[in-house]
Amino acid sequence: MLKIAETIMKSQIQASLICSFFALLSFIFTPFVFLSAATIALVTLRKGTNDSAVVIISSIAILTLFGYASLNTLYAGLLYLFVWLPTLMAASALRISRQLAVSIGSLFILSIAVIILAYLWNGDPTLMWASMLQSNTEFIQILDKGIIQIKEMNTEQIIMLVSKAMTGVVGVIFMVINIIGILIARWWQALLYNPGGFQKDFHNLMINRQLAYISIVIFIVMTISNGMLESMMSALLSLSITLFLFQGLSLFHATVMTYQANNSWLVMLYVLLIFALPQMISLLSIIGFVDTFANFRQRFNKKTHN
Repeated sequence: MLKIAETIMKSQIQASLICSFFALLSFIFTPFVFLSAATIALVTLRKGTNDSAVVIISSIAILTLFGYASLNTLYAGLLYLFVWLPTLMAASALRISRQLAVSIGSLFILSIAVIILAYLWNGDPTLMWASMLQSNTEFIQILDKGIIQIKEMNTEQIIMLVSKAMTGVVGVIFMVINIIGILIARWWQALLYNPGGFQKDFHNLMINRQLAYISIVIFIVMTISNGMLESMMSALLSLSITLFLFQGLSLFHATVMTYQANNSWLVMLYVLLIFALPQMISLLSIIGFVDTFANFRQRFNKKTHN
């Protein structure tokens, strides 16, 4: 990873080639999208928005040429524009504030704004998602084979249930891609210029309390509304859960370090995230949300010092 970061920092051309290479690999193995976003973020953190804008434009050009030559489409590059622009914004926020919480919070606010605008522009997208899922033969085959089963629900009901969640899911995916990209870029930056700096930043991640209040409002409105407003608030709540998930992860890492616990605790955490993903996301998000008000790290540090 250090060699990759060093190569990215050598020139705009090398950064563009690496960024577009990771983007192309992501069509084969999706997690490479994180490294693509991280490349843009690292250039922004170290060299500023002008250099990263050049890398984005160059990478889009490379992807567009490749897409046209191999798939006869000009949209391959534009797809990544929607990933890299939020990365540029979040990395700029981190560069200015030097706080991961500000960067991640800016992604949360941007994601909220995009979802609200989508609902105001086109109305409830549930029917659009339902139409897309119904025309997806692979998804229909999965339902017909009973791979996805929900008690007392037929295929049409399952499609509608999934459709209602799709806007929030897409928002969460883009938010997670950018958050992980920012974290990887900050780690690369620390490896190159400030060893140990990433660990300190991540362990001290504390989401702004104002964003917690926004999340409370979203939850209350969702519970008392119905129709399109309920659907929109449900999508926004998914973003809130994602936001505080990362604070929960940060708290767990910081606690393990504070008490000098065995790293097997971290291994166990991520194993549980793999095998009990919904439950662990809920648990870590709740812990992260409560931590915004309780500041458990401060309490733990006082105990260890005493």
